[in-house]
Amino acid sequence: MKMKKKWMRMLTATAFAVILALPLNASAVRNNAPLDLEAACSLTANVVGTETEAVEEAELSQLASDSIVIDLYKVADIEQADGYDDYKYGSFGIYEAQGGTNLQDAANELLQAESGTAESWDRLAQDVAGVVRESVEAAPAASGNADAAIALEGPGLYLMIVRQAGLEDYFKDVVTEDGDSRMVTRVLSQHYEYNFIPVLVSLPEHMATEDGGYEWAYNVAVNPKHSTSYRYGSLRIVKDLTSYESGNPATFVFQVECSYADDADRVGSEFYYSNVVALNFTGPGSQEILLENVFPMGAAVSVEEVYSGSAYTPAAGTASLQNAVIQVDDTGNDTVTVLFTNEYNNSGNGGGSVVNSFDSNPEGGWTWTQSGFDSRGENVVTHGAENAEN
Repeated sequence: MKMKKKWMRMLTATAFAVILALPLNASAVRNNAPLDLEAACSLTANVVGTETEAVEEAELSQLASDSIVIDLYKVADIEQADGYDDYKYGSFGIYEAQGGTNLQDAANELLQAESGTAESWDRLAQDVAGVVRESVEAAPAASGNADAAIALEGPGLYLMIVRQAGLEDYFKDVVTEDGDSRMVTRVLSQHYEYNFIPVLVSLPEHMATEDGGYEWAYNVAVNPKHSTSYRYGSLRIVKDLTSYESGNPATFVFQVECSYADDADRVGSEFYYSNVVALNFTGPGSQEILLENVFPMGAAVSVEEVYSGSAYTPAAGTASLQNAVIQVDDTGNDTVTVLFTNEYNNSGNGGGSVVNSFDSNPEGGWTWTQSGFDSRGENVVTHGAENAEN
């Protein structure tokens, strides 16, 4: 049996290693089966690659089995190239991005040029993905599960999008280390967010043989790369005031604490948070404070109402200390809510509060900010000393 070496025609910067097939010599053309423009093709996307950390792999593998979908958009047909057994791209149609660059011409130039870079293909993929993101006309030519062969009607240039079933807002813009904006698609597990880069894949591919010949491969597998970040959830503190004594604003102060260390050694597993937040009422009703995307998934948070005003007490059945675990519920919501209910105690007392905040600054040390409420219930902020030493 002849040993074969695969020449991958994979068209992205960071998502794949790129080895573009170059024009073949005449002897190779004569000795091998020619390109079949009518052949059926298939693509398999294996989302769990060898670079995936072990602690991330289990959750990503489960997603691949349950809910990761691969969408393949046919960007262009391929046509027989003149002079040798290779191909070129036809019209990009609706995927031709609006603007100064003709994507069809750019893709064909990169396909034939030895100087075509992975970064250049990546930019083209970003342009095409932008059309998919914004256009209601763009529809996948085929879709299927991760790690399974997806049948395609024929050869062509395809945009591969990795997404999560049921997640509507799966496109996201991120900033790279170079400060550039890049479009990715989100896949969410309990603890992680996986960001996949849109990829252009050209089918079929050359398969080089040991004797210097080649064959065309119409059924190929690829490994889309991804970046991984730890997911953070939110905490909503809701205060219901059932009755109110007019004349003085009612202030309620909460101490929020979280100390978290995950023994699974996950990304971002060491975390500590301590803060004081306050709500001010000038009448009965409900208010809330949202601490958004602050706490790592799985973290236990304690919230204690440390000041209820001199004229208010917790309602019957309401605890002044509540604990919560930051997690995603069955609907995908990652905001956990704790509820505190208070009522007027008929004491006739008045009172108020002041909250002191200390924030680190770039020059070193801390900046002190003091906030409170006046007799009208309006917030008053006083800035204290800057660069205060510890």
